[in-house]
Amino acid sequence: MGIHRIPRLYRQQLLASLVGLIFFFSITVNNYAADIQWASCSTSRNPVDIQRIADMPEGATVVEADNAILKKKGVSKLEGHAVIQNQDRTINGQDLNFDNRNSTVTAFGKVLLSTQDIDIKAKDINYKIDKDEGTLKGAVYILKNGSGNGSGGTLVRKGKNLSTLANATFSTCPIYARSWYIQAKRIDLLHDKKIGVARHLTLKIGGIPIFYTPYADFPLNGQRKSGLLMPSYQITDRSGSIFSIPYYFNIAPNIDATVHAKVLTKRGSMLETELRYLTATHQGELNVNYLPSDDNAGDINRHLVSINHRSKLHNNTQLSIKATKVSDDHYFSDLANSLSTTSTAYLERRLDLTKSANHWKFSGSIQNYKILDGNSIPYSRLPELKLSYRPQLRNRRNHFNFESELVKFDKDNATTGLRFDLNTNLSHRFGTSGWYVKPSVQLRYTQYALEDSTSNNHLTRSLATSSLDTGLFFERNIHDNKIMQTLEPRLHYTYTPFKDQSNFPVFDTAKFSTSSHNQLFSTNRFSGKDRIGDTEKLTLGFTSRLINNQRGQELFKMSLGQAFYFSDRLVTLPNNAINTVARTEFALELTGKVTENTRLINNTYWDPEDGKVNSSETRLHYADKKQRRVNLSYRSLSDELEQAELSFSFPINKKWKILGRTDYDINNHRVLETLTGVEYSNCCVKTRFVTRRFLTADNETYDTTPFIEFELKGMGSIGSQGRNLLEEKIYGYKND
Repeated sequence: MGIHRIPRLYRQQLLASLVGLIFFFSITVNNYAADIQWASCSTSRNPVDIQRIADMPEGATVVEADNAILKKKGVSKLEGHAVIQNQDRTINGQDLNFDNRNSTVTAFGKVLLSTQDIDIKAKDINYKIDKDEGTLKGAVYILKNGSGNGSGGTLVRKGKNLSTLANATFSTCPIYARSWYIQAKRIDLLHDKKIGVARHLTLKIGGIPIFYTPYADFPLNGQRKSGLLMPSYQITDRSGSIFSIPYYFNIAPNIDATVHAKVLTKRGSMLETELRYLTATHQGELNVNYLPSDDNAGDINRHLVSINHRSKLHNNTQLSIKATKVSDDHYFSDLANSLSTTSTAYLERRLDLTKSANHWKFSGSIQNYKILDGNSIPYSRLPELKLSYRPQLRNRRNHFNFESELVKFDKDNATTGLRFDLNTNLSHRFGTSGWYVKPSVQLRYTQYALEDSTSNNHLTRSLATSSLDTGLFFERNIHDNKIMQTLEPRLHYTYTPFKDQSNFPVFDTAKFSTSSHNQLFSTNRFSGKDRIGDTEKLTLGFTSRLINNQRGQELFKMSLGQAFYFSDRLVTLPNNAINTVARTEFALELTGKVTENTRLINNTYWDPEDGKVNSSETRLHYADKKQRRVNLSYRSLSDELEQAELSFSFPINKKWKILGRTDYDINNHRVLETLTGVEYSNCCVKTRFVTRRFLTADNETYDTTPFIEFELKGMGSIGSQGRNLLEEKIYGYKND
């Protein structure tokens, strides 16, 4: 296939982004300025250390000082460790002047002011302490709730609810460890509303200007608030450069919406909206995307509408709706940014209503599909009704339940109709903690009322399945009684007589693959209700575990099993041959800790007839206390599939981390997807650069998408797709 190349324009944009990122990171190492630096969070100190007067008379103004000249009707001079206090307002300084006639404090030099909402250090103060009004110059402030701090050339207090700063800064980082801050011509701190309002502000990271806006407001206590979020920028092969400006609507405490205004240089302008709601009885999401006149797709209008809704109605009744609609079959392959979404084959639309009472459960649903890739469409269920009964019997060794189902299957150019199915199960368990014998009987009745059938439109089937499940439990203590080892052999016999079902339709039925050790013990080799396999088989299996006696933790588990058939399996799906194999492949499952930090999971299916491994999956997960994570996996399925995956999240030091993932198709000698990234993080900011290259839906071409993101403590993030990709693709990755 050759090496995939990024177009020159994108290479230039990508190179510029990388150069800017390297320059940005180099500043963080060399420190940009003394008061704006990438310092450790442990260096944060509160510059306002207030000394207060104990036993304050309510409503009075009290003064203390090492030396003082006090005047009742004039200006008192306080020297040394001077304190002036009125209710929750306190002023500290070396030389304070207090005019008792209007409760005004003036001073030059180091002055500290503390109120209910804010602590301030200033060089000059003129302040009426009884009214909480005045002017402080050269001010450095810290909000009392710890959610922000900054400085201002002039800070004006206008009562307890408002502080106004000129030539000001604001940040949620520790004041001596500012990774980012905003600089504004004016900032109003509305203490009662917990909101800050900035005019002509510039966002700076590491001292570098990143973003400017003439107006913005932000919360002072981390609460949600309507307003512009940080813009994002990315590059893709199919859509070009993508600029996005999101706006957040805090509609109510339980309702919000985000609107993304996007410009795609190869396609045009796009609007993406997301509405979220949550009440005591309802929750869900509604997404609407619209791209008019796509320049890269013949000027067609493109859209997506999706809803995911859940309601808790009265009397244990729940309603859920899940549906997605797109304008055209190529919407995801053109506009998605991941391998999983570009390969979306169909869209499901489903409505479910469930109700439970005592031991009964009823559900009704409507389900259909929209096919995007041209393959055969599944049957729609219009509707599907289910009723089940699972009583809690007094004798817990007895088990009884039944399940009933009525479905109307619909599909163009195919046999359609109703299917009614009733399945009853009865079993009893004999035994103790060391052994058990469990006989079971299952009776299934199925009836069809078909339309457009080439044979009989009314079909019925009654079949009984009997089974006997037995097992033993052995255990012993090893390694000075620290470890308990178990041996759990199991023997399972099942019998279902043959009944010709070749004229039955196939609405939702497929043959089970030997997908797990437990699948060997199933009574039916078909999923769905359209086929009940004739079976007489005996399954042998055993499980062994190693358990830590002190923690009760399972350290290792191994399961091995094989099934033996006493006759050929005559019931098949259309165009499938009769199964004459006398025994299944061996199913081996291994799970456990290789070391304290490494966990192994393996599923292997080996055919003793030809000595081949028909399918295998091995996963190895490493995670330690230093947050180093490495994940390896290998999958194979006969001659159809052979793939390997590697993902990792590896801290270089306390602040830097490298991340990556690659999926490789061994059969076709090609990379399916790669993800590489670097991340910087401290207590104030997290920055990441992530690049993704993935195979698109045509199974030939690749798309490359880089992301540059900044997450600012207390101010949201610039971009989130890279973070979402890392959480999805790297097992164990957390956005701390």
